[in-house]
Parts: sequence; C-alpha cells; structure tokens
Amino acid sequence: MRLEGELDDAQRRTISGLLAEEEAKLGRLKAAAGERDLSALIDILAQRAGILFDGASPASIESHQSRLSATFDQVPVGMGLTDGDGKLVLANDRMRRFVPSEIPSRDPERLRRWRLETRDGPLSPFRWPGARALRGEPVNPGIESIFIADDGHETAVRVAAVPVRDGGARVAGVIAAVYELEALGRDETLQCISVLVAEEMGKPFPGDAADLA
Repeated sequence: MRLEGELDDAQRRTISGLLAEEEAKLGRLKAAAGERDLSALIDILAQRAGILFDGASPASIESHQSRLSATFDQVPVGMGLTDGDGKLVLANDRMRRFVPSEIPSRDPERLRRWRLETRDGPLSPFRWPGARALRGEPVNPGIESIFIADDGHETAVRVAAVPVRDGGARVAGVIAAVYELEALGRDETLQCISVLVAEEMGKPFPGDAADLA
C-alpha cells in the first residue's frame, strides 16, 4: 500500500511505533529460535560427555576432551563441563567469567554474585540449575538469573544445566551454559549455533563403530 501525501507528526510517531514493535517481535522470535538450537546442542554434548566418566582409556578420554573443548570454544555463549562434585573440568573463556572453578550453588565465594528469583521470592541455591542437574534434573532451556560483576554491574542472563550420565546411568557431571537471551537473536550467533548443532548431529557418538575406526 502506498501512502499519499506527507505524514504529520502523529502519523510518523504511529508508524515509528509500529515498526519498533515489529522489530522487537522479530528479535524475540530470533532469540527463541537461537535458544531452541542452543538447548539441542547442550543435550547432544551432555550425551557425548558421558564417555569421559565411563572408564574409557586415557587416550580415548584425551581425544574426546579435546573435541569437546574445541566445540566449547566455538560456542558464542559461556559453556562448561563439571564433574559429579560440580567442579569445572572443561570450560570456554566466556564461562570462566561467570563460573571460575565450580557451580555457584556449591561455591560460598560466588553465591553473592548470583541472584535467582521467582514470583515467590529468591530461589534457594538448592534449586539453582547446576544443583538440580547434579540431582539428575535437566534445566534446559535455562532460567532467568542476575550475575553481579566485580564492579557491581548486573547482567541478566539465563543458566541452563543438563546432567551427564555414565554407562550405568548415574549422574557423573553436568554440561552448563550461561547466555544472554537477546544475544542469541543476532544473525551471526544464530548461524554459528545452527552449524554446530548440524555438525554434532553428523558426528558418530562415542562407542559407535565409525567413532572407533
């Protein structure tokens, strides 16, 4: 439809408002798509990481750690792997900004850096994502959290955590991710995560014949 004549101030404000609403809606849709892909990636990596706790040979563990670490470094969000005590085994630099050594719910020095709230008030660390995942409960996609930096600056992020199980189906660790939802809607981030999901889905799982060849 073509608009005839010049627009007055009220019409311009109306059109600008409508355009802003559409842009915001598109941003939310893209962020949701990015979060869906990220959730799929976390689930895949959690399945792959089980071999690291399953009595594999040192050479096999080293090989799979190297692969997992390389994937972490490509992910444009904070991502890491913990052991069954919640201590970091592998992590990218983005993750270490938020979680230097172990999940916050088990680190008294880091508890004060995080604030997780629900409609009913502050969430007990017992119910934080990492703690839940260590009890076998996946939290994916993540839940809203506030991270407080050294200078007091607060950043709204989401935290996801998925249990990693060994061959006996026991929880041996956790794959965790920290991310800003809005950032997942950026075109380059969307493409990167989508490519990583496709690559991981195309790889043989540990123990497959192709993986052992």
